[in-house]
Amino acid sequence: MSNNQKEEQQPNTLLLSVKQLTLNGADNTVFEWTEIPITDVKDVLTSSNYSTIHWDGYRDGAHFIHANAIMVDLDHNATIEEAVATLDELNLSYILITSKSHSPAEHRFHLIIPVDRPIVDGSQYKAFVEAFCQKHFPNYDRKVRDAGRFLYGSPPDAEYRCVWDRTPIRIEDFPISSGQGFNFKALDNGFLPTLKVRRADGSEVMAAEIFEKTSIYC
Repeated sequence: MSNNQKEEQQPNTLLLSVKQLTLNGADNTVFEWTEIPITDVKDVLTSSNYSTIHWDGYRDGAHFIHANAIMVDLDHNATIEEAVATLDELNLSYILITSKSHSPAEHRFHLIIPVDRPIVDGSQYKAFVEAFCQKHFPNYDRKVRDAGRFLYGSPPDAEYRCVWDRTPIRIEDFPISSGQGFNFKALDNGFLPTLKVRRADGSEVMAAEIFEKTSIYC
């Protein structure tokens, strides 16, 4: 990370898709996008299933809207101390919570790490999570790359750490391989990631994905 990287203080809230905690997979199809005060995040992560991904209705990659943070699931040959040391070195904001299968002998835990701009495409989300984790958390659970991914809530006595006054991950710091590049123009054009517009032909698209001059109807 560059020493001259601009410090960006994180907001004191976290946006998550949440659903009441249940271990029945069939009950985890639709989540509610919710703004949560940082002071309440642990309560939510221990009472709800959750994701940093916002979906338009059904929870799958086809309904991906955007993500303001990524999830990392570590449950194999990783320790909390090692993960925290990496996050400290990178000066990243993060939330860490142990999962239901965690034990002193086998550390199993989840990370939530903000990004510096919304990721607005499911395939780009997958590619970015893979690029970041391969570099810094190579023992991560590969399933967390999925654009329809959620995590199960943790037990009430889970170990929890929150450092939210550092920087987010800079997307430009993790270039994607050929054919999976980020559409930075879409991310930078000033439109909210959730804004949809109707074109003259009647089709609906995300405003952030329009690059050519076109007529739109409000």
